[in-house]
Amino acid sequence: MIKAFLTTLFLTFFVQLFAQRNVQVKIDERIEAITIFYTLATRDTLDKKPTPSSYYKDFNAHFEK
Repeated sequence: MIKAFLTTLFLTFFVQLFAQRNVQVKIDERIEAITIFYTLATRDTLDKKPTPSSYYKDFNAHFEK
């Protein structure tokens, strides 16, 4: 009984480790810039929050230079 349990446990973890080898995560480096632009846009304004299009325009202008 114990041997079957340990075998099942081992196979469960082995399959998960093998599955993680095939996963590749690509992170868009521009997400940091979007976060910075949004933080700067909302930092000093408590009464009027900008819409996403207003800071996305600044983001595009920055990267089009």
